Amino acid sequence: MRAALSLLLPAALLVGCVSDIRPRGMEDVVSSDDAARGRALLEASAEAHGGLERWSSMARAELEMSDYWPSTMMRKMATPLPANEVSYVATFVPGSGFISDLAFTGEHAGEGAGVEGEWQYHVRDGERESASGAAYDVYPPSIQWFSEFPFRILEADVVAWAGQQTIDGRAYDRVYATWGEAKPNKSIDQYVVYLDAETHELGFVEYTVRTMMPFASAAITFEELEDVDGLLLPTRLVVINKLENRDKKPLHLLTVHEARFYEEMN
Repeated sequence: MRAALSLLLPAALLVGCVSDIRPRGMEDVVSSDDAARGRALLEASAEAHGGLERWSSMARAELEMSDYWPSTMMRKMATPLPANEVSYVATFVPGSGFISDLAFTGEHAGEGAGVEGEWQYHVRDGERESASGAAYDVYPPSIQWFSEFPFRILEADVVAWAGQQTIDGRAYDRVYATWGEAKPNKSIDQYVVYLDAETHELGFVEYTVRTMMPFASAAITFEELEDVDGLLLPTRLVVINKLENRDKKPLHLLTVHEARFYEEMN
């Protein structure tokens, strides 16, 4: 998003500066050829995941999920979750940032958190109460943002192909995406999107965390893709501080246990 969304408070920080995750050698001005190729790859990825038209036709999405944080301190700083491992139902309108709601389940049933327009709230005993802080402003919309990432990243107005990289024996096209201008600033997020060079499916994303800290960055892996009503969704999202640390203990782990989509609001 233009204003940074984050699933975490990363462990690796570049203190005292604005992080710049652009691939090495990328210039401040994007060439027309790289822009066109990058845009075409993002569009191909959206199509590989079911197509923007199909996604946009959905009036409501419900994802039964769980989130596990190994670190209590990190979880408390970055989320409104009441425990290190929490299950919830995430409800949102695809393509819209107006409302993102998390209804906790299991032992925390009757609690929740979310945003509705500019209003942030916590749910206690089934009743919404006003809340404030980055954890409420950032975490619920982040669940939505990364759940629909192949479609929402098309909104970026600065896009550039950034070459290929081989990871674990598989070739990936890298696409840099942001808003406004290619070079970094303190308020707009940067993304480096890794797309399977053959299938165009989403593999990894490196991103900045401007809303919480302008000098922070992280990465997320998109795993175990499943077809749900014609949409290809990742059911395992692993958040790490750096892409090269994907085999180490994650900062947190999101699992989608079931997904439901509705063409009418109900």
